[in-house]
Order: sequence, then C-alpha cells, then structure tokens
Amino acid sequence: GGWVETHKYTMCSFNNHTNACNLATGLAVISMIMLIGYLVADALFEQISSIQLRRYVVAADLGLSAFWAFMWFVCFCYLAAQWGNSTSDAFFGNPFDVSDVNGSIAF
Repeated sequence: GGWVETHKYTMCSFNNHTNACNLATGLAVISMIMLIGYLVADALFEQISSIQLRRYVVAADLGLSAFWAFMWFVCFCYLAAQWGNSTSDAFFGNPFDVSDVNGSIAF
C-alpha cells in the first residue's frame, strides 16, 4: 500500500521516496521465502537424528528470527520517518491512500 498510480507514472507515497516502498516490498518477499524454509525445517525436524544438527537448526531459527525482527523494526522506523516528511499533495485527493500507507506502516 505505498504506491500511488497517476496517469503517467507510479510514485511512492512515502515522500515520493521509492527506496522506502522497495524496502518494505523486499522485506516482505524475503520473509515469504524464509517462511517456506521454516516450514520445511519444521516438517523435517523430527527426522533429523543428529543432536548437533538439530542444535544448528534451532540456533539458525533463533538467530534469523531475531535479525529479521530487527530488520522489520528498521523498516518501520524508515517508513514512519518518510511518511512524516511527506506532503499531503502526494495523494492527489484520494483518501484511501492515506489509510493504505498507515496500514503498511503498522503491518
């Protein structure tokens, strides 16, 4: 929800700063790929016979989850800062864009 489509081009609602929209989109795509990896690791966890390998899987899960939570916090701060700097004329009178941006920051 951070992109506004005009007649000629598409712009980012976050202060017309495309890196803000690309950061959120990129993190979401990588999160979905990581989710598939977590599901596979969870499904195969009981079949791993080596205790050492299980320990590595759990440590990787914990480490990646902590790092990814930090990355989402950075994304939240960056989006909130860009949203605070944006002007109201960036929405071309569409009130739905404001709620879309607020929703993308919150989630």
